[in-house]
Amino acid sequence: LGTLTCQNTPAIITFDAHGGSIAPFLTFHTNSEDCITNTIMIDLKNLVKDQIMTEIVRGVKTESGWKVLIVDHEALRMISSCMRMFDLTDNGITIVEDICKSRQPMVDLDAVYLMKPTHANVELVRKDFAGRKKYACAHIFFIDVAPDDVLQGLAHADLKPFVRTASELNLAFVPMESQVFSLDAPDGLYQYYSPYSLGTDASVVAAKLASVCGALGEAPVVRYSGSSARCATLGKLVQDRLERLMQYDDIMQQSARTKKSQLLILDRNFDMLSPLVHELTYQAAAYDLLDIEDNTYTYRYEDTQGRTQSKNVVLGDRDPIWEEFKHSHITQVFKGVSARFKEFTAANQDDGKEGGKFGTKELRTMMKNLPQHQEKMAKFSLHLDLADKIMKGFTEAVERATMAEQNMCMGEDPEHKKLKDLIGELSDVIVDRDVDTNSKLRVLLVCIIASGGLDKSDLSRLVDLAEVPYSRRKVLQSLKVFDLPVEAEKKAKKVTKPKRRERETQFTLSRWTPLCKDIMEDAITGALSTREYPPVKGSPAPLVETQASGTAAEEPVVSARKRGGWAKKDKKDKAKGGATDSAPGSGGTTGNTNRLIVFVLGSVGYNEMRTAYEVSQRYGIDVVIGSHNLASPVQFLSQLENLEEQRAGQVGSVAVCTTHHRYYIAHTHLPCALYHMLYPNTLCYKRYVRIVVSVVSRMPVEESQHRRLIRSGCACRFGALTMMLSHSWAC
Repeated sequence: LGTLTCQNTPAIITFDAHGGSIAPFLTFHTNSEDCITNTIMIDLKNLVKDQIMTEIVRGVKTESGWKVLIVDHEALRMISSCMRMFDLTDNGITIVEDICKSRQPMVDLDAVYLMKPTHANVELVRKDFAGRKKYACAHIFFIDVAPDDVLQGLAHADLKPFVRTASELNLAFVPMESQVFSLDAPDGLYQYYSPYSLGTDASVVAAKLASVCGALGEAPVVRYSGSSARCATLGKLVQDRLERLMQYDDIMQQSARTKKSQLLILDRNFDMLSPLVHELTYQAAAYDLLDIEDNTYTYRYEDTQGRTQSKNVVLGDRDPIWEEFKHSHITQVFKGVSARFKEFTAANQDDGKEGGKFGTKELRTMMKNLPQHQEKMAKFSLHLDLADKIMKGFTEAVERATMAEQNMCMGEDPEHKKLKDLIGELSDVIVDRDVDTNSKLRVLLVCIIASGGLDKSDLSRLVDLAEVPYSRRKVLQSLKVFDLPVEAEKKAKKVTKPKRRERETQFTLSRWTPLCKDIMEDAITGALSTREYPPVKGSPAPLVETQASGTAAEEPVVSARKRGGWAKKDKKDKAKGGATDSAPGSGGTTGNTNRLIVFVLGSVGYNEMRTAYEVSQRYGIDVVIGSHNLASPVQFLSQLENLEEQRAGQVGSVAVCTTHHRYYIAHTHLPCALYHMLYPNTLCYKRYVRIVVSVVSRMPVEESQHRRLIRSGCACRFGALTMMLSHSWAC
C-alpha cells in the first residue's frame, strides 16, 4: 500500500495484529482496554458488542453523523447474535445492507464495510467505487487478519482514493451465549469425520480460534487431545497464529507474561454419550423435546380480550427468566417461575392470592387482570407454557428411554448395583411402539458405546426388534469414523474407561455428567495429565492457587418424574435442602483473571455447555466453551446419519485415525480395475475400496499430505500416488 492517500486526507490504516512485509507502513491498533473484560464471568456477547460499538459504530466519524453499514453473511451472523437494530440506528447507522446484493447509491453517506478478508469481498467493495461511486468514501473493517494479497486489493486505482479506514478485528466467531461461542460451521462434524469428506482447512479453524483468544485478550497455553492427530495438527496451527497476533497486541503479550490461561482442544470422540442422552435441565430439554429453530420458539396465548394469539420469541440473554432458570431441572423451573409470578402479583395487585396454590390456569387468569404489565406478564406466560410443553413432551415412553440411557452410561442402576447385561436395559424400550425412532436409535447408540461394541448377531436382532427403517440403520455404523467399535471382536482389547469424579445425584434421570466437566475441573486444578493432553508449547499451570474443597458427600438417589413422583425428593434430601454440585461457597468472584477456553471438534451439546457455567461458578474461573456448531441430541443424530452420505463433488476422502501411527484412506471412489493395477491383493467391494496404510514415521502426518494423496489418486495420477506411498508409507 505504501503511499496510499485519499484526496486531501491521508488514509489511516489500522490493524489489531498483522505480520508481513507491509507491516512497517501500517499504524498499529489494538483493542482498547474497556473492550476486554478481565472480571469473572465474562460475557462474550457484550464483549463483541462493545468492540463493534467502540471501533465501528462510534469510532467512525462522519460530517453528517450518519453512515451505511454493509456486511457479508459471516459478519451479519456475528452482529445479529449480540446486537439489535436500534443499537445501530441510535448511533448513526441508517441501514444495514448485504454486500452481495444490489444496493441503491447513497453518495452523500460514508460506507462502513464489515466483512471477511477475502478477494471476493474486496472486489465487491471496489465495484461500489468503480465508475459512478455509490458512497462518499469507504471505512473497511475485516473480522480477521487479512492476508497480504487481500490488502493489496485496497490499493486498486478505483478504490484507493476513497479508502479512509482499514482495520482488522478479532471477531471471526459467533458469540452464542455469555460463555459459549460457535464457528458458524454447520458441516464441521462432516468435514472432520465423514469418510467422504475431502477434509477441512485447518488453518481457517485455527484462525477463528485465535480470533476468540484475541477478542478475550488472552495468549493461552494450547493443549490438545494427545490421542488425536486432528487435534495435534489444529493445536500447532493455533499456536502459530497466536504468536503472530502477539507480535502486535500488547494486551496478549501482557497476558502471556502474567496469566495462566489455557486453550483445550478436544476431539469429539472423547465423549460420544453426552450429545445423545436425554437431558432434563430447562434449556437442554426445550431444544430436545420441542420444535425450536434458531433459538426461536412459537407459542400461543390468550390476550386480555380472550383471543388466542401466536407469537415468536427468541430464547436468549435478553430474557431474565430464561437466563435464571435455563440450567435448572425442569421441575425446579416450574416451581421457580410460579414463585416469581406470585411475588410479582403480590407487589402489583392488592387482592393477590398470597400463600395459595397456583396452577397454570390460575396463573394465566391472573395475567389477564394485570394489563398494565403486559410485557412482564408475557414473559411469565411464555415460560409457563414452555415448561408445561416440556412436561407433556416427557412422556412415560421418553422416561423409560431416559432411564435406560442413564443406567447404561453409569454402568449401574439407581440403587448402585452394577449392570451385568446392558442389552436387557434397552429391550423394553426398543420394542415399545410409543417410543419414536430417534429415541430408539439414541438408546442403541448409547448401548453400543457403553458396551464397547455388540455381538454382530445381537446388534442385528436389536435393530430388527426396534423396527428401525433400513435407510436409517447406517447411523449405527457411523461410530466407526470416531474409532469406536460397533461390532465386538473376541480378541479385542478391553477399552479402559476414564476415571470419573464422584458427584451428587439429586434425580435418578440426571445421574450422568458430561465428561468435559471432569476435564475442565482437572485443567483448572492442575490434575489434567500432560501425557493425555499435552501442550503445544510451554508448561501448563493450575488456574487456581488452591484446589477447591473435596467432593461433597453423596446424596441418596431419588425419582425424577413429576407425574408419579419424578420430581419428588427424598425426605433426607428435603432435610439437606437439595444441594447441587455448584454449591454456594465453593466458587464466586475471587479476582482470578485466568481463563479456560474449551473447543470441541464438530459440535457441542447443550448439557456440555451447561458444565462451563457450573465450573465457572464453582471455581471462580471464566470458562468459555465452543465448537463448530451447537447441536441438540436430535440434530447430532442427524449429523451422524449425514456422515455416511456422499455429497455432490466429493469423490474421495481421508479419515484420520486417532492414533499417531495409522491412517486410513477410506471409500475412495475409483474404478476397481485401476486399483487392481496398483494393488492386486486389495479386496474390492463394488466401487469402494478400503486401503489400510501404516505410517513408517512416528510423527503425525499433516492433513495436507493426506489431501494431496487422495487428490492424486482421484485424478488418476498413479505415478505420483505410488511414489508417495513408496516414499513415506509401507502398504
